[in-house]
Amino acid sequence: MVVCCYCPDVCRDCFCGAVLSVICEYVVHWSVDGATRNDYRENVSLDRVWNNIRAYHSTGGHSIWQYIIFDYNEDEVDIARQMAKENRMKFFTRKSWRNTSSENKFQSKQSKSIDSDSHFDVYKRAYFGKYETPNIKCRHKIKNEIFIGANGRVWPCCHLYDEHVKDGHKSIRHLLDVQGQEFNSLYTHDLLEILNGEWYQHVLEDSWNKEHDLNLPRCYMACGDHGKREVIKSDKTET
Repeated sequence: MVVCCYCPDVCRDCFCGAVLSVICEYVVHWSVDGATRNDYRENVSLDRVWNNIRAYHSTGGHSIWQYIIFDYNEDEVDIARQMAKENRMKFFTRKSWRNTSSENKFQSKQSKSIDSDSHFDVYKRAYFGKYETPNIKCRHKIKNEIFIGANGRVWPCCHLYDEHVKDGHKSIRHLLDVQGQEFNSLYTHDLLEILNGEWYQHVLEDSWNKEHDLNLPRCYMACGDHGKREVIKSDKTET
């Protein structure tokens, strides 16, 4: 299993207690988008992030540094790659179609090559159900990935975590009302209990049908149309 962790400025003890104990046997992707600055992750202390990474490594864990390429950090890719090597981490760059939105604070020219459809057009299709079949290519189902947020929540991907923390659409609020406000919280349940629960095992995939009561439009927006807009990860040097 691949675990993606977003670790902003949270205290080391809190992180270790809630998350570290359940991920030490997995390969963890750390989302750190800069060598000397991490502007995309607001209110982040890179010192705290590296404390968490070193705490994880002290358990014998294996890590991948996942680096989203933005216009602001393109010039630090080689520096970050060397830092990863020094810390015994694999290094992957990442391009995400959602970073093409004109509303995003941080832009990425490299991400514009993923899908020619505008962010706004796909948003309208997703949230107003203007598509026939979703044809979702889910990284969680295909690659056995999960995403653990800074709040200890376990989501199939960063997209649903983003939807949750932004509280931007009623679909996530409705999901929590139905499944339970803490159904995917590591503060309340252990990891396997969450992953073996009804939502992960059955409801998630059923809910890709846009008529389903627990349909999450973000799933189609991020991973629909046969994964046309899926994130591109590479361990090669970007040119």
